[in-house]
Amino acid sequence: MGSVELATNNFVGTPLAAPILGAVPALAFALDSLTYAFSAVRTAGIDVVERRTLKPDRWRTSDIVAGFKSIWYEPVVRQLAVLSAGFNLGLGAVLGVFVLYVQDVLGGGAWTLSGMMMAAAVGSTTAGWLLGRVVSRIEAYTLLWVSRVLASTMFLVMALSQPVLIALLAYGGYGAAAMAISMVTRSERQARIPAAEYGKATTAHRFVSVGALMCGNLIGGMAARYLVAPTNLEIALRAPFVISAVVVAVSGIVLLPGLRRGLDSRGD
Repeated sequence: MGSVELATNNFVGTPLAAPILGAVPALAFALDSLTYAFSAVRTAGIDVVERRTLKPDRWRTSDIVAGFKSIWYEPVVRQLAVLSAGFNLGLGAVLGVFVLYVQDVLGGGAWTLSGMMMAAAVGSTTAGWLLGRVVSRIEAYTLLWVSRVLASTMFLVMALSQPVLIALLAYGGYGAAAMAISMVTRSERQARIPAAEYGKATTAHRFVSVGALMCGNLIGGMAARYLVAPTNLEIALRAPFVISAVVVAVSGIVLLPGLRRGLDSRGD
């Protein structure tokens, strides 16, 4: 299901977005609203085979708490959640200024932005296809290190590059790194969390990682606005990429060494 979502978002939605935004920007938002409405109608038509009767507050508190407990009491899963948060914190700093970076640094427009999104999708899809065939031969610890170094390097390349082609290739490299990290994280979570608790643990993990992404948006935007924007707009829009490279690298250097023994112990 995740693969279908990724393919639809990036290989269907992204190419369609460029001409629509270029012609009638409001139409893109109207179409987005219609797709949500269609999804709601389709979801309402799903037959529920079994429905649990819950106390009014149970779904709001007990399940959420259980998800965080599942993560907290499993050291490897907990550390991977923090690593994902560090990665997303760096990514968020980039996404906070990404449209302006494409427009004012690369000199591109809607089609360039669409191309950047597709480059990341191609990188992540290719990495997922390749790693699905060789991941069992690669240590998870090694894969996490390589992915972290690749992502940091790609963000730094984007901070320093001017040609659109270089930025496209670099963003594709980021997509590959993100997919590798996601595959290791999901695999370890599935192996270590009981099936009955897996959904709750995944929700808690997403809360942490997506929350970090939002914080990164704020950091990147504020860095561009208040640190260097008054001096030079181009430098201001490149700065979040440097911040991202540093955050991703430092979080890996600090957290990854403590994961090695835990990753090696799976299945013992």
